[in-house]
Amino acid sequence: MRNNLVALVCFMNVMRTYLIFFFSFLTVVLLAQDPSSIHLTEKDGLPDVEIYDIHEDNEGFIWLAADKGLFKYDGKNFTNYTHPEKRGLSVFSIIEDDKGRIWCKNITGQVFYVQDETMHLFYDLNLVRYGEKVQIFFREDKIILMSLYYHIVVFDNQKKVFEKGTGGENLTSLHFEYQGKFYNTMESCLVEVDPEEGSTVLFEHQDLNAAGNFNTFLPHNSQTLMYRTVHKNELFVIDIEQQQLTAIELPQELNQLIWANIISLEGFLWFGTNKGMLKYRLENNKLVPVNEFLEDYFVSDILIDKDNNYWVSTLNAGVFVIPNIHVKKYKLLKELTHLKAIKKYKNGRLLLGCFNGSLGSYDPIYQDYKLINKSNAKISNVLYLENKDYIFSSSDSRGFSSEQKYKQPFKGYGNLKDISKVSDTSFLLASYNRTEIVTLTNKAPFMEGRLLNSNRTYSCHYDATTKSYYAGNTDHLRRYDSIFEEHIITYKEKPLFVLDMDQTENNTLWVTTFKYGVLGIKNDSVVAVFDVQKGLPTNKTSFLYAENEHLWVATQEGVVRINTITEEVNVLTQQDGIPSYKIQEITSLGDEVYFASNEGLFSVDKKNVFLERKSPEVYFTSVTIADKDTLLLPSYKLSHDKNRIEIAFHSNGFQTDKNVVYEYKLNQLPDTWETLQGGVNAITFGNLEDGAYTFTVRARNIFNNQVSKPKTISFTVDLPYWERWWFALLLIVCLLLLLALFFRDFQKRKEKQRVREVAQLQLTNQLTSLKLENLRSQMNPHFIFNALNSIQEYIVLNQRDLASDYLGKFADLVRTYLKYSNTGEITLQEEIDCLEMYLDLEKMRFEEKLEYFISIDKNVSPESLLIPTMLIQPYVENAIKHGLLHKKTDRKLWIRFYFGNTKEVVICEVEDNGVGRERVKELQKKRKSNHTSFATKATDDRLALINKNTHYKIGVVTEDLCDENDAPVGTKVIITIPYKKD
Repeated sequence: MRNNLVALVCFMNVMRTYLIFFFSFLTVVLLAQDPSSIHLTEKDGLPDVEIYDIHEDNEGFIWLAADKGLFKYDGKNFTNYTHPEKRGLSVFSIIEDDKGRIWCKNITGQVFYVQDETMHLFYDLNLVRYGEKVQIFFREDKIILMSLYYHIVVFDNQKKVFEKGTGGENLTSLHFEYQGKFYNTMESCLVEVDPEEGSTVLFEHQDLNAAGNFNTFLPHNSQTLMYRTVHKNELFVIDIEQQQLTAIELPQELNQLIWANIISLEGFLWFGTNKGMLKYRLENNKLVPVNEFLEDYFVSDILIDKDNNYWVSTLNAGVFVIPNIHVKKYKLLKELTHLKAIKKYKNGRLLLGCFNGSLGSYDPIYQDYKLINKSNAKISNVLYLENKDYIFSSSDSRGFSSEQKYKQPFKGYGNLKDISKVSDTSFLLASYNRTEIVTLTNKAPFMEGRLLNSNRTYSCHYDATTKSYYAGNTDHLRRYDSIFEEHIITYKEKPLFVLDMDQTENNTLWVTTFKYGVLGIKNDSVVAVFDVQKGLPTNKTSFLYAENEHLWVATQEGVVRINTITEEVNVLTQQDGIPSYKIQEITSLGDEVYFASNEGLFSVDKKNVFLERKSPEVYFTSVTIADKDTLLLPSYKLSHDKNRIEIAFHSNGFQTDKNVVYEYKLNQLPDTWETLQGGVNAITFGNLEDGAYTFTVRARNIFNNQVSKPKTISFTVDLPYWERWWFALLLIVCLLLLLALFFRDFQKRKEKQRVREVAQLQLTNQLTSLKLENLRSQMNPHFIFNALNSIQEYIVLNQRDLASDYLGKFADLVRTYLKYSNTGEITLQEEIDCLEMYLDLEKMRFEEKLEYFISIDKNVSPESLLIPTMLIQPYVENAIKHGLLHKKTDRKLWIRFYFGNTKEVVICEVEDNGVGRERVKELQKKRKSNHTSFATKATDDRLALINKNTHYKIGVVTEDLCDENDAPVGTKVIITIPYKKD
């Protein structure tokens, strides 16, 4: 419980500025270093930097109670929860019930809980008493809200509320729970509180009297602690059963700080103060300092999550996440942060060689740095001879010795890649142009050298047991025995390029390589291999440090510890707080292994640094079908036209977007997984074929390769309706129906065709008959008789030429009629030629007292237009016989041809200037003749038969022509004739 923060938050909001200012002048002795941490602020998406409380729920979400409200963190994004009736923004005291609901409160007495991603207002104590500060407890089916003045017991299942006043003006602490009972202090007494009955005094003790202060209780291990902080810092152990109260002796530095919170965690007491977080062990009622970190920040709370990350919230700087409390990063001056060399030194100190040319000693406990030498070039290597207390170092330009007599001769040893101690007076050097043994002497030039080879050398090592000298040259790994004979060491019959080497206590030489990982060598042969198959994150290894049976190895993807006996391989990565993989050298001091890197000095606790981390857990966050969000369900059914699905997933935990990748499969073999790129937590499947699918996803930690339990979603893409069985059946039935209808229609059409053929045959017969009748009408006895009379008259009058001419034309006309009598269609020109032959004969018969005019529109091509045979001649004959015959003089006939409006028909006009139809009728009445023209009837019947089965009909319109006095002056017949193109 973080009860003190809840109790004091109002007071602290008022006093914080003054107190921080005051205590900033006080000094605190630092006892340790800050762990390597990741600082989350607003630039990282943190919604607030003033955090009061922090909590991890049973699903791995991190909850923050902050000045700006309640927030949930899933490892990537922050989600805010609020309520429309909420007064103010700040919330405190996050707590989770057994139903997974997250509870919190604000300073005005409102109690909220979050369920199904929504914040609900549970109770408003302000309605009972203004400004009440409330505590939340859970017991079976009851939710108990307790304040100084009221107890509210809510029976959650029945939603029944029981309220009881307590007379809280005498209470001097927040309530606390111990072994299922509630307790508080009242003046100098400890009281047991029954929320539904009242308070019972247990015992009295003078130290229970807060004297205007406020008591806060804290369970710690098997004890209960009580502390107060307003006027002065005090801490007690309270024994309820023995009715005893014992004061705890506080260290001087703790007395000088503002306490925001005390947390009992992993058997230690963690004090959140205005000068960071202080860790103590309680022994014999005394606080023993263990650690202290984040001294520049006002710490409010601390949490250890399921992955053993430490979350530290502050009141002024957001949240710090410590991936591994046992990885420490040391505060060095800015110019010392890029280290190149590190070696053990005397009095628990380290020798540090920097890229800026500084050589100094450093106490990692008290953070004390002393400069030894300053060069103009980076330090490349350092050696300390303990028995002589000599320091030798090499920079890119020259060497340095702490012993005066060796300073000048050692200047020539610049740019050394490695140094290995041979004895107290000699050492093996690896240089850019040679491998050499240097021996110290007491006479000038005080140094003697023995050259082993003139090759570029990266590493070297002296084996005191076999008196062998190893040189890692650019072309080979060489060993020189005690008489300096050379031996080449290979692996898989290939030369070895070695970056670093060291020896374990079983006399195995271990070397690092870029290609093969770490190799163990004995008797010039490789006897052990540690590579990716054995657990290394990569085969690209660099610096090496051997200690007893363990190897500490720097790789490009993490720091590795290898147990050469059990072959156990442990890896530390950025997820564990390793600040850099660019490590230059490794050494150890006590329980710490130290690493020189481009990010400065850091160390790991060799005994405790390897934490057991849980496998990541993956869950689905959303499903989108056809670009529309849908509810999360275990299975889905997709139509064929909405076969695009997007599935999003996530894994809770700190920086899972950087530490976790997702692997998936879709209806694939059990061991076939596809890996998504880092940071990608969704996948889209589009244009899926029909069928059943099972999508499986799992999360894999990229640093330790732990995988989560797979989660699945199944979905089915329906067949298109045209591929379903019922559609095929329907299609077959429809096809059969269509075939039946087609057959029926075929039979009907066949029957209609037969009927049409019969009708056509009848029509043909009728037309033939009509043609004959028409021919007969055209060749009627009157015409023949008149023609023969004309011929006879020409003969009698001895006009033989006229008789011969007339007879010839008559014969031509008869021949033409007979020729066209069996033809259904002739060209318009042929029709006009027949008319001209006929009219010539009539003109000769009328002794030239008949004039006719035939005109053809220029747009009409009579040679290319087909019309029914001998269609116009009967109307011309009628015009002469009935219109012009009754006139003695000025007989005129006009025949005109032109296109109609649609150009689908040709118009023929037959106009005469005869006596008119009314005069003809009068003359017929005088002759008392009711004779109907046979030619007229035959022509009408023929037109009816032709029009019977044609789209465009032959039309005949007769107009009576009159002058201005309405007297008849002739007749016009308009014939509309559909034509065909020849």
